[in-house]
Order: sequence, then C-alpha cells, then structure tokens
Amino acid sequence: MQSIVIGKITKPKGIKGEVKVVPLTNNPDRFKLLTEVQLDGERFKSAVLEIERCSLSPKAVILKLRGIETRNQAEELKGCYITIREEQTVPLEEGNYFIHQIVGLTAVDENGEMLGTVIDIRPNPGNDIFVIEKGSKEFLIPAVKEIVTDIDLDNGRIVINNIEGLFD
Repeated sequence: MQSIVIGKITKPKGIKGEVKVVPLTNNPDRFKLLTEVQLDGERFKSAVLEIERCSLSPKAVILKLRGIETRNQAEELKGCYITIREEQTVPLEEGNYFIHQIVGLTAVDENGEMLGTVIDIRPNPGNDIFVIEKGSKEFLIPAVKEIVTDIDLDNGRIVINNIEGLFD
C-alpha cells in the first residue's frame, strides 16, 4: 500500500503537545478532513496517531495528536513526515497527478526514443521541474504542456517535446 507524504513536522507549538507542520500538498485544507495520520521518521516508523485538533495558518498547519501531551513529546516528532494512505487522498482534477505517480515513469520523445527516467519532481514557483536521469546525467525539464506533451500512466511514460538543447 502506497503512503503519500502531505507534510513535515518542523517544531512544537506551545506547551500542550501541538506541532507545527509545513504542508507538502497544494491543498492544506485536506488536513481538516483527516481523523488520523501516519508518522514516518527516525524514531517513529509508521506510527498511526489520531488527530484531536487541526488549525490552519497562512504558512503552516497546527496539529494536536492524541497521546502527545507535552512540548517535550512534541519535540520528539520534529522532522517526522506526515503521511496518509492512498485511499485517503482527495481526488485530483483531470490533468493533475501525485508525485508518486510521475516518479519512475520513462521519459520518451515524440518518436518514442527513450530520454531517461523521472527520478524526482522539484517544486518551483512558476511550474514544477521534472528531474530526468539518463545514464549518469540529470536533466531538469520544466513541467509545462509545451514540453511535457503527454503523461501516460497506463503505459508508464511521459512524452517530452525534445526541443533543441533540452538534453545537451
């Protein structure tokens, strides 16, 4: 079963066990729909905790997790990723994808010639950047329709308009 990362705990908030979470999702409101989350970090591997309270601020999500009652306990969660099960995800609009759906796809040009494999996606203010690995080289490809012309999950590939200089 696939776990989806939606946030990272950065620090305690206050003295009653609340934690500050940086959302790693374009929909922070989704935290309010959850009743539980899974933590993944050095000290906590796949620990499932119930959400008692959730509030949103412009840059963070504040969570109160059941069983975390003190600032010291909250401090131990620092650096943990907040994950959810795939079936807890919210449906995406057509043409949008989860990162885990894209990473691992084969990149081909419009003639079907292999260009490499998508190994990462880097968020960027204008558009995401697909990191494509070919041999020992990495290429940074803007995730825009003019360059990434098709994402074919069924066949495990993305089609790249290989404009001059893109893979030099």
